[in-house]
Parts: sequence; C-alpha cells; structure tokens
Amino acid sequence: MGWLLGAVAGGVLANLLYLLAVFLVGFGFGAVLALLLLANVDPVASGLGSLVAGVVTGLVALKLQRVAVVMSTAVVGAFRSLMALMYFTHGLDWLYYYRAPEQLPALVEANAWLLPATLVLAGLGAIAQFEETGRRPEKKRD
Repeated sequence: MGWLLGAVAGGVLANLLYLLAVFLVGFGFGAVLALLLLANVDPVASGLGSLVAGVVTGLVALKLQRVAVVMSTAVVGAFRSLMALMYFTHGLDWLYYYRAPEQLPALVEANAWLLPATLVLAGLGAIAQFEETGRRPEKKRD
C-alpha cells in the first residue's frame, strides 16, 4: 500500500514540476521579447517591463502549453544563436552579458539589426517546430 501512495505522490509532484517548467518557459519568452522591444528605454523600466511581461506570458503559457513552448524556445533560441554568432564575428564578450543581463538592452540598441534578425529567425524556428510537431505518425500498412 505504501508503494501506491508513493507512486501517486510522485505523479502529483511530477505534474507540478511540469507545470512549473511550462510557466518558466513562458516567462523566458515574455522576458526576452520584452527586453528586445524595450531596448531603447531606461534600463530600470526595461527590466520591470521584462519582469511583468514574463509573468503574464508565463500565466498564458499554462493555458496554451504547446504554443508557449514552441514560441519561447524559438525566440530564446534565436536570440542566443545570434549572440553566439556575434561572439565569433564581433568578438562579443558573452560572459559580460551573462553576468550583467541588465546590459542586454544596450547591446540591442547598439546593433540595430539584432531585433529584426531575432524576430525573423524566431519566426522560422517556430514554423519549423510547428511543422515537425504537427505531424502524426503514419500507421504502418501490412
């Protein structure tokens, strides 16, 4: 009987952790997108706007789980890919921005191409993910 209670408790805990992960994925999507869009405003306002947008999109992500996961991984992945590209092409000190994320709006403002490139790359990534996850496995015919 104890194993049954342990299994139920483990299942409940796993479900709660999954929902927390979905919220954090949505939060990351909203925070990064707001950070990119608010790059030209005061850093404090940009940070607060990112926080509010992250909480809102995290809550929306709990309702639209599949869409939220696809969109957030597309935006965050696109931005990080471009940061990696800038490391090789512009000698970007990524460790500086990792330690001081409040400086990211200044990076976006200094590189006018970064926001449109992130949005285009994120759009392509989202399309690819929706295409791939929208397919159903074909039944084998004997």
